Amino acid sequence: MNIEDIKNLSDDYFGFDLSENKRTREFVDARCYYYKFCDSFIYGVSLSKIGKQVSSTKSCSWHSNVLHGLKKFKELNSVDKKYKSNYEKYEDFLLRKLKVEKIDEPLDVIYKKYIAMKGNRTLWKNKCTETRRKLIHSENKRLSLKRRNSKITKDYHASSWKKKFYKLRDENKKLQNELKNLTRC
Repeated sequence: MNIEDIKNLSDDYFGFDLSENKRTREFVDARCYYYKFCDSFIYGVSLSKIGKQVSSTKSCSWHSNVLHGLKKFKELNSVDKKYKSNYEKYEDFLLRKLKVEKIDEPLDVIYKKYIAMKGNRTLWKNKCTETRRKLIHSENKRLSLKRRNSKITKDYHASSWKKKFYKLRDENKKLQNELKNLTRC
């Protein structure tokens, strides 16, 4: 969805070119509807770009035209029921043609929710990272204790084997000495 498509669809809906330099009620209301729709449904587009599409002059005051149109839209929409129903019809027409679902919340609210969710995601990610660090730390502790215990066990086994070896060696020496003594006699 871009501004050119919206302008072309708006021209089709109203039956005239919005960029015609006319100040009749019909043209002014149509431009206000266009400003409001673009401001509400296209995120990140500047007011100058919105105004440039429907302006027939090469002035630099496109953004001020849009601001004034949005102000008038807000005033008339809150008072005039016919104005409000005409805008709702216009909006429904464009949404159907553009195949877009209508969202009740304005884009800035949705964007703020997105940022909040993204922040929560960051917090969640940090929490997961911290939990992962704790798990790794506890696992390292467990492994180092296991290693230490196995080392102690190995040392114990090694020392018991050493004791047995030295005991057998000493017994062997005694036997050899006794054998030498017997052979001398």
